[in-house]
Amino acid sequence: MTKRLGLAFAAVLAFSVQAADSPPEGFLNAWKALREAVLSGRVEQASALVHFPLRSIDPGHKDVKSTAAFKSRFSKIFEPMVVELIKSNQCETGKGDPGYEANCGNGYLILGFERIGAQCRLSYFGSINE
Repeated sequence: MTKRLGLAFAAVLAFSVQAADSPPEGFLNAWKALREAVLSGRVEQASALVHFPLRSIDPGHKDVKSTAAFKSRFSKIFEPMVVELIKSNQCETGKGDPGYEANCGNGYLILGFERIGAQCRLSYFGSINE
């Protein structure tokens, strides 16, 4: 009996660790929606997925304070190289600091998502290579 309980506990613990390391569905859905909006050039749809102010994590970009600012800077943030990285699936997803992130091109552009209320939204961006 003790052996069975030990095995059951180990199985539950292994599942819990694996589940904690997996990005949550809310993040994956938000990343998929942003990816689709960027690839199709739908700025309005992309801006609906952002929490403002959108924080910058590098000195090459300033924080984006509003929807209007995001729309005007959309093509600078999602420059052709970033769009190509997104299109060719060269973005890895995983735990961010904070939240979860899509790391495009090994740090070329990080897109960080956090839970804001009931939704996961893009809340920070920037390059870790600057």
